Order: sequence, then C-alpha cells, then structure tokens
Amino acid sequence: MLARAEERFDSFQLLPEDFDRYLPSIQGSDSHSYKNYLVRCQKCFEDLLFKNCRSDSLMALRSQMIDRLMVHLFYQAAGVLPFKKGEVFPVALIAQGGYGREEMSLHSDIDLLFLFKNKKGDLKVFAEKVLYPLWDLGLDVGYAVRTVGECKKLFFDDVTIMTSLLDARYITGDLSLFAELKKTIQKTISPITAQKKLMKMKLDEWKERIQKLGGAVFLLEPNVRDSLGGLRDIQLLSWIAKIQGMEGGLDVLKKEGLFKGDEYQHLLDGLNFLWMVRNHLHLLVGKKSDTLGFSYQEEIAKRLRYSDYSGILAVEKFMQDYYRTVQQVHRVTDTVIRRMTWRKQNIFKRFLTIPISDQFHIAEDQISVRKKNVFEKNPLNLIQIFEQVQKTGLSLHPETKDLIRSSLYLFEDKLLSNEKAIRSFRSMMNAYDNLGKVLMEMHDTQVLGEWLPEFKKVLCRVQHDVYHIYTIDTHSIFAVNELSKLAKGEYGDQFKIFREALREVVQPELLTLGLFLHDIGKGEGGSHSTKGAVIANKLTQRLGYSEEEQKTVEFLVLSHLMMPHLSQRRDLEDQELIIQFARSMGTVDRLNMLFLLTWGDMRAVGPNSWTDWKGTLLERLYFKTREVISRGEFSMEKTRERVARVKESLLSRMGERHNRETVGRFFSMMPPRYFFASSDENIERHFQLVSQARSEEVLVQQRYSAAQNLNEIMIYTVHSPQVLAQVTGVMLARSVNILKMDAFQTTDGHLLALVGVTDAGGKPIPQWEKFEGIAHELKEVLHGRMKVDELLARKEVPHYLAKKPVQKAESRVAIDNDVSAYYTVIDIYAHDRLGLLYEVMSTLNRMGCYVDVSKISTKVEQVSDVFYVKDLFGKKIMSNEKLKQIKEELLKVAGA
Repeated sequence: MLARAEERFDSFQLLPEDFDRYLPSIQGSDSHSYKNYLVRCQKCFEDLLFKNCRSDSLMALRSQMIDRLMVHLFYQAAGVLPFKKGEVFPVALIAQGGYGREEMSLHSDIDLLFLFKNKKGDLKVFAEKVLYPLWDLGLDVGYAVRTVGECKKLFFDDVTIMTSLLDARYITGDLSLFAELKKTIQKTISPITAQKKLMKMKLDEWKERIQKLGGAVFLLEPNVRDSLGGLRDIQLLSWIAKIQGMEGGLDVLKKEGLFKGDEYQHLLDGLNFLWMVRNHLHLLVGKKSDTLGFSYQEEIAKRLRYSDYSGILAVEKFMQDYYRTVQQVHRVTDTVIRRMTWRKQNIFKRFLTIPISDQFHIAEDQISVRKKNVFEKNPLNLIQIFEQVQKTGLSLHPETKDLIRSSLYLFEDKLLSNEKAIRSFRSMMNAYDNLGKVLMEMHDTQVLGEWLPEFKKVLCRVQHDVYHIYTIDTHSIFAVNELSKLAKGEYGDQFKIFREALREVVQPELLTLGLFLHDIGKGEGGSHSTKGAVIANKLTQRLGYSEEEQKTVEFLVLSHLMMPHLSQRRDLEDQELIIQFARSMGTVDRLNMLFLLTWGDMRAVGPNSWTDWKGTLLERLYFKTREVISRGEFSMEKTRERVARVKESLLSRMGERHNRETVGRFFSMMPPRYFFASSDENIERHFQLVSQARSEEVLVQQRYSAAQNLNEIMIYTVHSPQVLAQVTGVMLARSVNILKMDAFQTTDGHLLALVGVTDAGGKPIPQWEKFEGIAHELKEVLHGRMKVDELLARKEVPHYLAKKPVQKAESRVAIDNDVSAYYTVIDIYAHDRLGLLYEVMSTLNRMGCYVDVSKISTKVEQVSDVFYVKDLFGKKIMSNEKLKQIKEELLKVAGA
C-alpha cells in the first residue's frame, strides 16, 4: 500500500487564519504595481512549495492571492462608472473551475464569470476594464459575461459551462446576484431526470477524454490532470456530488458514507501528491503544463528528494510512486462513482442475477458473490473466483472487487501453499482464453501481489526510457494478453505463423508463466534476466512444478532477450550463429515458446514497438533455427553439404528457363552466405539483374516487399570500399530511411548490394518517380560523375528526425571478434540524428573497413546499429591497436 505522500515529504499545513501573513499587499494601481505584486506572490508560493507546504493549503493560498488582485481591479473599474451613492453595484464577480474550487497551481488559468442583472453597455465596458490589466500582465484568463437567465439556458447545452457553474465561488460584487445564481442551479438540478441527464453528460465526457488520452493509468508521459487516475477523476466525484445536491468537497462524500475503510485518506493523499507534482511541473516549465513530460521527470524526482539506490534510478522510484498513486486514485474514484450512480439505478436491474456456481452469480453483466462472507468462509474462493472470469470473459462487479480488497488479509502461508489454490491458478495459466483479463482483474483487486509475493517489487515499476510505454507489471500482463488475443483469432491471418506455433506448444502454462515472469527481475536492479530466472525458479518450486518444468520456465526468463537481439542485431545468414542458437534451444517446443514469448513481449512494449520489419527478422530466425533442429544439422560440414544441395536444386529449376551454363557461372561467383540470405525467387531476380550488366555499368532496380513492408533497392556495380558509404549519402540526400544493407562481393570484382528502405516516416515509398531520381543519383555518384557532399549541399534535407527532446542516449561502441568466424562485428549505440549513418559508414570507409552487412535499428530517438566488417584484404581485423583507433573514431561520430 502506498505510503502517505505528504508524510513522506514532512509537509506542513497552513490554517486559513495564517493566510493573511503570506498575502502581499498591492502597492499602487498601475501595471508596475500589479506586476510587482505577482512577482512577490510567486516568490512566496515557491518558498512554501520547496518547504513542503501541504498542497491543498498552497493551492488555496494561491487562489486567495488572485482573489486579492481581482477585488482590487474590480473596485478600480467600478470607481470610474456613474452610480448614485448607496446604489448596489449590479454585477457579481465569480470564480469558476479550478479557481472556483480554490485549486490554483502557479500558472493555472483564471476562469471568471461577470454576472449581471441585465447587460448594459457600460457594464460590458466595466468587464473590459477588469480584464485588460490581467491580459497586460500575461495571465491566462478565461471569462464569460452572462445573466442568471443565460446561465440557466446554457446549463444543459454545454457540459463545460455546466461544470464551471457547479464550481462557482463568490469573489466580490452583488452577493444577492450570486445567491440567485446558486438558487437557480439548485432548482435546475433537483429533478431526478435532470440529475440522470447531467451525470450521463459528465460520465460520457470523462470516457471520451480518457479514451483520447490512451485509456490507461500507466503512460510514458501521463497528464497529471486529465489522464486516468489524474486530478480530473477526483474532480468528477465532486461534480457528481453537486449534481446530486451535495455541496462541498470530499469531506461531504465522507459524511454521506460513500467512502469505506481507508478510501477517503488514500484519495486525499493522492490528491495532495498530484497537486505537488503539478506545482513543481508548472514551476519547472514556467507556464501552465499538465503533461509530465519525459524530459521533466528526472528533475522533478530530484526536487522531491528521490535518490538512486541499488541500481534503481531516482526517477524510476518517483514514477513508481506516481503510478501507484494514480492507480489507487482510479480504483477509489471508480468505486465511489459507481456507488453514487448505483443509488439512481433501476431496482429490478440491480437484483436480476444469473447463478454460475454455489458461490458466485452474474449481476449487471458482471461476476458477483452470492454471499458477503464467501471469502471469509473459504479463502480458496479468492483464487477460484478468477476461474469464473476466465470461463465467462466477464469482469468482476465493483462491489465484489471492494470485498476482495478488504479480504486480502486472508492471504497467509496456508492459502499460498494450498494445493487446490495452486491447481486452480495453474489451470488458468494453462489456457489462453481470457488469461490476460484474468491477470488484469487479479492485478486490479491486488490479489496478484498477494498470491505471487515475488511480483510485488515490479508493481507500478517504470523503466525510465522512451521505448517502454507501460510499467513493468502492466507490460507483463499485456504481453500475456497478446497470447489470449492470438489464440482467440482476433488478429485473423495477420500473425499466422505465430498462431501455428501456438498450437504446437505442448504445455501452455510454461509459456504463459514464462512470459508473465520475463521481466520480474527488474525489481532487483542489475541484470534482470539472470535475477529473474532465479526468482522464477523459486516461484515454480512453490507452485509444484516438476524439475524439468522449472528449468523450462527458468530458461524462458533467462533467454527472453535472445531472439530480439539475434534477429535485429546479428547476421541471420551466418550459419555458425544459427547452429549455436539451435543448440541452445534443444527442441522445437522450446523454440516455439521463446518465439511466442518474444512476439508477446515486443507487441506489449508500446503501440509502435512492433513493426513488420521486426516481425520478418524474427520469423527468419525462427525458420532457420527450426530447420537446423528438425534436420539435426548441428555442424558446419553439414551446412556446406546443404549449400551444395541448394545450388544443385536451384540450377535444376532455373536451368529450365535460363542458360544452364550462365546460371552455373553466376552461382560460382557468389559467396556461400548469399545462398542462405536469399530466397529462390530473389536469387532468380538477382541473376536476371546481373546478366544484363556490362563490365563498368551500374544497375539499379527496386521492388516492394509486402512481407517486410519496405522497398528493396538492388544495386550491382564494380566493387569499391566506398560503395556503401556513397549509397547512404544518396539516401540521406533523398530523405530515405535505411533499415538494412547486405553486400555480396563476387569473384569477378563486382558488388551486389541490397538496401531495405522506407520513407522518413517508416512507410514504404509509393512514388516510382522518386525511385527514378534515386536511381539516377546513385548511378552518377557510383560512376564518379557526382560527389555525395555536393549532392547533400544542394539538396534541402528535411529534418524528419527533429522531434521533441527526450532522453539522450548514451553513446557506446562495442567491438566483438568472437561472435562471427569471418567478420569483426561493431555495435554502435547513440542518440539518433540526421546523417548519423552516413557519417558512420564514411568513417569506417576512411579507417579501411569494408562493410558486408549492416542492420539499422531505431527505438524512438535511440539507434543501435550493427556492422559486420572486414579489412581491405577481406579478413577480420585482429590488431588491438587498429580496433582501438576504430572505436575512438566511431565514438567521436556517435557522440557528436
């Protein structure tokens, strides 16, 4: 349970009678005096904020600071209007919205209502005289000029106006006018039909807002006010209460008995924590801002006195507290809103139930308990109720969730070791149907952390990078839910290969548990795969898995990063690599499970984490490895025999359509790796391209690959170490995004280069005209008639990589001479920028390195590119001094 946020920071509270000594006086009636007043107000606000003044006190004080300015401006304006002595000034100045609720952050907007008895010209002039000084001061002011009648008319027409009026607070002016407005509003909302209509308007607006902002608590850059579990959720409680005739804040709801247990205190603490974060955010950004941007999170964590500890970053601790807070806020507000709307529902609908077992039934299309003591009587039901979620696909009733949360004390060692409870959980994990929903319901009721104590450390834990959108716990559940969706057929034929692999899995619970636990080590800091494997082993022992089953789950957790790394960062045509990987898998069943785990993991990282290109690479690794395991070809000798078989088979088929001798000569020119890297169809296409070539000619063709969702440009030219660097330069000038490059040097001194590309936005390039321009410039550059630098200088290169500033990637260069028998492998990690790839390729060229294979990977704004290189003599680079020089030069480029 989340520690009380304000207590954590030793906050102190201001009493209303203390406010006067913190409110500066306004020393004059000109813009300079007003500006000076606001500067002193801000200084006071900042001082109290950094001294950890309790947020509700600080927000109320800020509201009164603005009140003092408004009263001053009001009477300054009133003094220039012609009124008889003793006549009541016929206007009320009213605060609305957050200002009306006295919830003002440093740069909150000032929402005003000028309420008139009737709109006369001189009164409109009066409103302007109040507003102009505010605008001159640069304040964000929203205002309306209305009569009471107009307010009543607009109340049902506009949900924003309705909520503003519900929050209306008198500042100064004609008090009787304000009283008339409040009386009119109360009379308007008193009928039950009106209340139902207004509640529906508010709830519909809330749902639309949440859906627009991602519909999840755990977002990379949450909106403190508007995201799920944010300040708006708490304000929604207040608005519904006011619609139902209850005046006041959360304390009124408490008196009405709408909170149970610690709910009121949790909500109050959450509110103050969110306000504190929002106040620091306003101060840091220097203007009104509610999005907790990635680039601000570290500084706010520092201001709130978080610190790094045991491999966990301060910002990760802060965001974990943030997510725990909003998760708790969402749970409480959702529950209380349901209680408030429950009182207005049809009685018949509330009591219509369908029995599904002795303990549970369906009420209002949700699973509910038949008796309130169902868990106390038999704690085993705390696990078995989720079997009903899996069978029916229905959610738990909110009151049942409340009952479960209040029964968590029943999770003792006796229940954790109960054989029936373990069988029940394992049974659920052994079926894909609705399993993601089951785990999310267990998570929402806090059962997950009680049933699997090992999982508690990753609850609401965030990984501070721009790639991981969700918290670790949510990501793990989303990953399992991908398997549920796949098994249910929700993706149709989109992931046909993965669905076939899913059908072959012998024991689904090992896959689902391995996927669910794959990141559990991230709660420990350090190497999460290794630590996670140890945790998984202990957990599976407790759940009664056999030694062999324990080893399988441990293997999946330990190896879960292997397939993304190999598929995206290693040469998949290196048969020695494939053989080593196949040996580590051992069986097709283990390969299937790791294949599906990788898919679920990648799909659940974020909405844009999965791409067709990544899918193609993953499938290629899977098929190549599966073939080795199935054939039992775990040696290079058998691989060479396979190359000979492939050549003979291709020669037999292609010889029917082409001159057999010419085909044979083409095969003899190409290196062995080429036959693993290319499909039969592509080999024939390349043969036709090469057959057209004259000795010095540069040939360029392109084709669209639907399977990979990219364009492949084929280039055949005389071999030169500069070719690939020149190609990257042309692509840069044309704003073309390179995903991969393969180069095959022929025995007669030519080069076949295959370049996979998309447009700057990552989509295939549709215009053939653009390829004509690319082909022309490639030929000009490769023939030496045009220089890349000249091409870049005269082209207007759009800055498609100029995005909002986020986490700056640390530049790193790693050189591996062991992973490949024939190449030196260079990994480069850096912050993405325009022209980086071209500069890297040019540097390698200048250093005497010939690139045969490169893989380009970009995650948001961080690149991790790999290059398979040889020296100019076609050998691995073995000199330590040379390797050191290469690394130093590449680091200069990567860190520029």
